[in-house]
Amino acid sequence: MVLSELSRRDRKAAQTRDALLRALIQQLASRSFKQVRVRDLCDQVDISEPTFYNHFESKGALLTHFVSLWSLRAAASLDAPDVRDSGVVQLFVLFDSIARGMRRHPGLLTAIFCRQMPLRRQPECVPIPAGDRLLWYGDNTPLIDVAPTNIPTMIAGAVATGRSAGEIPESVDRRELRRVILSLFYGVPTAEERTTKISTTFANALRAVLTGYRIEVPEVDRLVGAR
Repeated sequence: MVLSELSRRDRKAAQTRDALLRALIQQLASRSFKQVRVRDLCDQVDISEPTFYNHFESKGALLTHFVSLWSLRAAASLDAPDVRDSGVVQLFVLFDSIARGMRRHPGLLTAIFCRQMPLRRQPECVPIPAGDRLLWYGDNTPLIDVAPTNIPTMIAGAVATGRSAGEIPESVDRRELRRVILSLFYGVPTAEERTTKISTTFANALRAVLTGYRIEVPEVDRLVGAR
């Protein structure tokens, strides 16, 4: 599918959302999320504030939109032929995807962490229309049919795969393991300020957690960083 196949109305709506997201990324390069106003984004994109609210109910909803958009590639990477049958490998690939997102959009990821850390549950992902996918990932993207999936759900899926594959012992409490792994999502970026090192720090922390649960960690270096 290519963008030109969509209706003019759908293309225009996708272009507005894409422009707002890119404006937010640009603003966060020099300002905190709290300092960025909806009015600032609208002025940069040259739309009215009512038009903004036609697409997003709040500034925070724009962050949820990005997480949902980002999750498409992450979810697809977990279903790759050399990844899908190993829950342990899926976990390393997932955290490598998170690290790459942090390196590419550090201000945006910081805003997401700050917004989600106080919440008891992460926000659910929102549907991503075809036009938004095509603008972000390019025409003919294979991600056109991938469902947005939040990080706790991807972690839960990887742990379930690991149990089914015999990688995670029956004695391990899966709920506890999911919570510990999810804590890395928040804890590692807080401890590691250098985004260039975040992938290595995530991998080392994940390896330490899994080893502590007596879960064997295979060679994953050839898989992470190559997606």
